[in-house]
Amino acid sequence: ERMDRIISEVKAQLEEPVIPGTSEALPQGSTPETVLQTALSAATAQLEAKEALQAIATVRDAEEKLRSLKAEASFFDRLRDSAPGNEVRQLQQRYENAKNTALGGGSGWNCVVERPEACAWYMRHPDDPLSVLMRVVVVLPTVDHLKSFVAAGEERDLWPLWNPVVLPPGPQIISAQHNWAFVSKTNLKVAVMGRFLSVTRVQRYFSKERRFIVEETADLPEDHPLQLPYEKGQPARLRSEVYSVFARRAQHPSSVVVNVSRFTTPFRAPDMVLGLCCRVMLPQILNTVLKQVELVEDPASPWQPRLRADATGFYRGFEEVMGMPHSS
Repeated sequence: ERMDRIISEVKAQLEEPVIPGTSEALPQGSTPETVLQTALSAATAQLEAKEALQAIATVRDAEEKLRSLKAEASFFDRLRDSAPGNEVRQLQQRYENAKNTALGGGSGWNCVVERPEACAWYMRHPDDPLSVLMRVVVVLPTVDHLKSFVAAGEERDLWPLWNPVVLPPGPQIISAQHNWAFVSKTNLKVAVMGRFLSVTRVQRYFSKERRFIVEETADLPEDHPLQLPYEKGQPARLRSEVYSVFARRAQHPSSVVVNVSRFTTPFRAPDMVLGLCCRVMLPQILNTVLKQVELVEDPASPWQPRLRADATGFYRGFEEVMGMPHSS
């Protein structure tokens, strides 16, 4: 019951306006054309900076301003059909899916682990009988612990130290390096099942005003230019989706991690088999999650010099999103 309340609290935090409205009074002499061009220029810059929610807000605000000017339908069409308009629409759909998958309620969840600081559930996907959703929720004492948790995932070459399924050298970025969006490939070895290759795109949506990051990790579309060709002798592709929410709780010192993984099987597993597998896997996943913070915060861990160096600037960006003082 406590975890249900926390999930509802985080969901409300994400559903409130995530970006302050930019609907200021229109400058004198504004026309539908100037509103359109200003929005396209701003959204293009935000998309290049991988600021997805900010670009969504810019397009939404432009639509409101066009309505206030009683603009003709052609201006809305030009905004919607433009390159930034198309990309924003796709990002908004993906964001809503990530948020709703991670924080969605319903009666189908089966609790496997319930502790004061962590819980784990599973359910068969309501729209796909071949898929199962596994959700882990962890409450961390402070936002500094949340930073340590995120650091475990950010230092990709160190994944094999805490995730026994991931093979060295860990996830490798195969796109342009960026802290908020990238494409990576990962080699994995799953007991009994063998080796797999995962090629995924990661998109992070963040709000400095609401103190959260939503992370979407999903299979790279087959028609994506960075998709790796299928080659003879190559490990099978692992199909999965992972949605994570990292949130600093409002009016509370603790922070919350919500992680939902979706796995698709080649056949519909009987309920008894599905339940047995999840009851074995979920405690292991939860223990791995809790182990991450402990590993990173060890003064002798290899993460500590990485945190101090902050070579990509990600940790400074994380601190800004979460309203933390910058570490020296």
